[in-house]
Amino acid sequence: MAGDLEGQASAFWGFATALYARPGVADLCLDLQDEAGRDVNLVLLCLWAGEVLGLALDTGDLKNLAAAVKPWNAAAVHPLRALRRSLKGNAEADAVRVKIGAAELEAERLAQRHLLAALPARRTGIPSPALGLANLRHYAGERAALSLAALTGAGGSRPSA
Repeated sequence: MAGDLEGQASAFWGFATALYARPGVADLCLDLQDEAGRDVNLVLLCLWAGEVLGLALDTGDLKNLAAAVKPWNAAAVHPLRALRRSLKGNAEADAVRVKIGAAELEAERLAQRHLLAALPARRTGIPSPALGLANLRHYAGERAALSLAALTGAGGSRPSA
């Protein structure tokens, strides 16, 4: 990946958290995660890579990105998520669940760094919402891209300032 990893990580995190907070986006991402087995950070990276970097991701790129983050997800993100979810509804464990959620969020941030480090260094297009949606279509399918476009309006997912 070209550029400073710290700066890119900060920019990607800001993009991802702002987009995820938009109405309906979190639900769509969680459906893609829980029902279709997609990685939410990779979903968000598809959009960011196209919209911000002008990077078109092909099937090989997506496989490499998924492989780059898989060990970290298996070691940290997924176990923390499973533990947090297992405590849901247990009032006695609410405080612990909140702390586990914070640790899970930090693990997600580190997962994003793994993805950024594995991004190909080329640029194959002009940064645009359409390119981000094309990347998402390659990774998660037409329905996911159409759903996200509907949620964000006019096909763009970049959060408005």
